[in-house]
Amino acid sequence: MESRKRSIIPIFSLSLDLLTTLLHAENHHVQSILSISNDLNELSKVRAFLRRFCNETALDRLDESVLNELELAANEAVANAIRHGVSSSDEEIRIEAFFEEGRIEIRITYQGVPFDRNAVPEPDFDGSRNGGFGLYIMESIMDEVSHTCEESGTSRIDLMKQIRCLS
Repeated sequence: MESRKRSIIPIFSLSLDLLTTLLHAENHHVQSILSISNDLNELSKVRAFLRRFCNETALDRLDESVLNELELAANEAVANAIRHGVSSSDEEIRIEAFFEEGRIEIRITYQGVPFDRNAVPEPDFDGSRNGGFGLYIMESIMDEVSHTCEESGTSRIDLMKQIRCLS
């Protein structure tokens, strides 16, 4: 049996453009990955990552309002993971962005508290609360929002939006 040696290239040393090209060639779709620390100050990196992903995958013709919606939904999902889900301050959060067949998917993965959608009440719009609108916002602007939790403690939020680029 022939032994095959695989080259391991650290993701952090690749430019987003090169990483996207490598993943595109191997999987026939475009994917990019970002890992951040469990800190609300990292949210600007998430927004910049998505904007850069869209620009570097020929989605720069994406309507600005759609790009803003993608950034907002991902920002809210990661903020919720940091505030309510991640079980330890040293845990990282992984954000993956995919583009395939006219849709963008954003996947947020972390180790932490399982999420139960049914336990989250609908927001009140009477001005009595300062928060509690993130899930409502995500579900309003994305085509699909799903939450999964594995027995291992891994939680995942999937955001999907059908897109059309401007001509």
